[in-house]
Amino acid sequence: MIEKIYKERFKELLNPIGFKISRKTFFRLINDVIQTIMLVKTRYNCTIGFDITPLSLGITHLDIDGNSISVFREKPFQRWDWKFEPAEIYSSEGHIIFNDGSEEDIVNCMLSIVKTKVLPIFDRAIDSKSALYELEKHEMGIYGQVLPSSSRSTYLTYLKLGDYKKAHEFLSRQIAITEKSIAANIKSRERNDGIIKYDETVEEYQEAAQRRLREKSKELEKLTIPDISYFQKVVSDGERTSLEFLNNLNKKRQS
Repeated sequence: MIEKIYKERFKELLNPIGFKISRKTFFRLINDVIQTIMLVKTRYNCTIGFDITPLSLGITHLDIDGNSISVFREKPFQRWDWKFEPAEIYSSEGHIIFNDGSEEDIVNCMLSIVKTKVLPIFDRAIDSKSALYELEKHEMGIYGQVLPSSSRSTYLTYLKLGDYKKAHEFLSRQIAITEKSIAANIKSRERNDGIIKYDETVEEYQEAAQRRLREKSKELEKLTIPDISYFQKVVSDGERTSLEFLNNLNKKRQS
């Protein structure tokens, strides 16, 4: 199976440079960020996801695959595809036909991309500041621009760096998006007429959504001041949560 080959080959590359593995994710802690590499697999294709996440996010799991190495392929954004034999469409992986060679060929290709493209980024992204810079530079190289981020990792990085102006811009944008989303969802639910069953009424959804929106608005007010001690605590609490998670994970791995 491709998971087994992936783990064996990637261990050879990543373990000597400080990575550990948890399930399908290789991870390495450096200063105030965690670097992750993981196999992302569906019924139809697979790729390798990678990311650099600030500890201030409050990490409680390692399924972090914000970026795909597929962008580095000869045909950008193309994952490694496979197809099922028609008579075996619901059968096990043993009946999968890969379109890009054997499982070994695919893992070797992924390994080469990670070694030549991803690890150099990781080597330069050694803390929150350099990680933000490297990920934005990566987006510029791939898309020709830094994409508008909706990731809380980006927001927490701004807070960690004390860049409250950018944090304010980020949260303002998120509030505007949330307001539009709430209005669209309410209209959709009102037009639904019972076709789709929801766990809550329109009124209950609206009340919960508005409550979340008020919380964001209060945080935006704190950014306007800015309330530095409040946001320093947000960052330190997130880092403590992440470190506790990683410590518990290490204890499980050693037991």
